[in-house]
Amino acid sequence: MCYTIYGEGMKKTKKRKVVVSENVHLIDSELDKADLDAYCAAYDKAASEVDLMIMGVGENGQVGFNDADVNPNSRTRMVKLSHNTRTVLTSLFFGDGNTPRMGITLGMSTVMKAKQILLMAWGEDKANAVKAIVEGEPTNKIPASLLQEHSNIVVYTDDPFVFPVLKFFFCFHPSNLRCPASLAD
Repeated sequence: MCYTIYGEGMKKTKKRKVVVSENVHLIDSELDKADLDAYCAAYDKAASEVDLMIMGVGENGQVGFNDADVNPNSRTRMVKLSHNTRTVLTSLFFGDGNTPRMGITLGMSTVMKAKQILLMAWGEDKANAVKAIVEGEPTNKIPASLLQEHSNIVVYTDDPFVFPVLKFFFCFHPSNLRCPASLAD
């Protein structure tokens, strides 16, 4: 069950939109190292014109491979994967020995150029991250919290674990970043 978080509270999402495959742009994971810089620059340019960015958030508030201490002005680039990220990915790669040590990620400044962002957080292990993202101050220690500066972002999450830790629900938008007094504890 998905809920969209915005000004009036929670509402079940029942609308479905079809995404045409030629409008889905995944990062090439089998790239030759010699082509890396040109690829990242071209991908960054294309991603800077995205209408809809769909991203997941990690348990520490990371977005993509943008971990704590990310530069808010970062662009698409190759990064060393953190131990935590590699641990999470281990099951997808059939063991630690097969798990990549490096990955390509969109930079935070590139993500911020999307016209709309859908941020997804599923599971109990994301509850504290969502609380920090929604109720905390924007900080590069929790990269997803930087998305509070975006004018059109919706957070989707599963309610059994996340909603009990939140004091209020809203869509991140500069006009409603702080909890109205009527909703405060």
